[in-house]
Amino acid sequence: MILVLLFLLLLVLVYCENRRMFAIDEHSEKLFTQRKQVENITIQILDISLLSEQVVSGNQESITVYENKQHQVITSLQELQKQLQDEKQCQRIASIISALSSKKELTLAMANDVQALHTTNTIIARRIPTIIQQAKQEKQNLAKQIEDNYKTKDKKKSGFFGLFPSKKKINDQIKK
Repeated sequence: MILVLLFLLLLVLVYCENRRMFAIDEHSEKLFTQRKQVENITIQILDISLLSEQVVSGNQESITVYENKQHQVITSLQELQKQLQDEKQCQRIASIISALSSKKELTLAMANDVQALHTTNTIIARRIPTIIQQAKQEKQNLAKQIEDNYKTKDKKKSGFFGLFPSKKKINDQIKK
């Protein structure tokens, strides 16, 4: 009878140990799946970072691809966040989602700024010849004004309060 009790005790212990092993296997499988998700999300985030450089160039196709990939990453992060039980990890994921949204806004703003800069450069390139022509014309006008002012100074009377002009200066003006 003692032998039967020992055998039953042994069966109960084996059963409990199998349940623990099953729970550990289940937990490790869950962790392995989460690790795969995290690795995939990390690769997608790196891909988004590389795409953001292309988005700044202003190509509409790359903007669409960037937005789609960013949406996929956020969806994957939200799914991972639902699976996790640790509040700190959930907060970290929420901050990553927030950072991705901010990055998207800033990247699209940069793309718009680059496009505006390109437009401005095009306008400036078209106007430069006109600006150069205007500057040459103004330079010629200024030179003419200086010449006219110089001539009017020469025409001023000389001598004592302009009453007794110098004969030498009168002769010089006549020769000119």
